[in-house]
Amino acid sequence: MIKIPVPTDTASVKVFSAGNGKGKYEPDKASIFWRIKKFQGDNEQILTAVASLTTTKENKQWTKPPISMEFQVPMFTGSGLRVRYLRI
Repeated sequence: MIKIPVPTDTASVKVFSAGNGKGKYEPDKASIFWRIKKFQGDNEQILTAVASLTTTKENKQWTKPPISMEFQVPMFTGSGLRVRYLRI
């Protein structure tokens, strides 16, 4: 899952295409969430979206928060620990 923050004065977001997975705008979290079930290595994926902003009287610069990702690599542990069997 990839979380792409949008400005807080965003009125709407139209997600046109997601190369892989689904993109969805969640206004309560002010972010676009792009969920990808499976991602093959050595590939490029593109999400295309357009955000419409509300008009404001303030000309305030938006500080862009970082894009965050959550992912899992199956059958891999960072520590190298492997359980061969479990006896109860």
